[in-house]
Amino acid sequence: MPNYTEDDLEHLEESAEMARPGHQAQALALVAGVLERNAIAYGVMGGMNFYLRGSGRTTGDVDIAVDLGMLMDAIRESMPAVCAKIGDEMDGDSSESRPTTSGASDERDTCC
Repeated sequence: MPNYTEDDLEHLEESAEMARPGHQAQALALVAGVLERNAIAYGVMGGMNFYLRGSGRTTGDVDIAVDLGMLMDAIRESMPAVCAKIGDEMDGDSSESRPTTSGASDERDTCC
């Protein structure tokens, strides 16, 4: 897992504030490519969604909604060492089941 110092964090935050829509679109293309190669459903939300549709509206971030179950399946399959390291920490207490859109629990939502 990456780690950084407090000074590094400050630099990263400053750099993020200077990102222009073109930079954000490049970052989105990178992330979307990874999601698509792994067949993970996603949607672009917020200001970037409007920007991509030609509105010119922008915000300082890129919001992406992903299918958590599909994401966790891909992580388990492609990065077993990462999954072993984070265990159930990603979703909190593994004994808690989280409702899906249908209201049923989905065991794929817990990591590993």
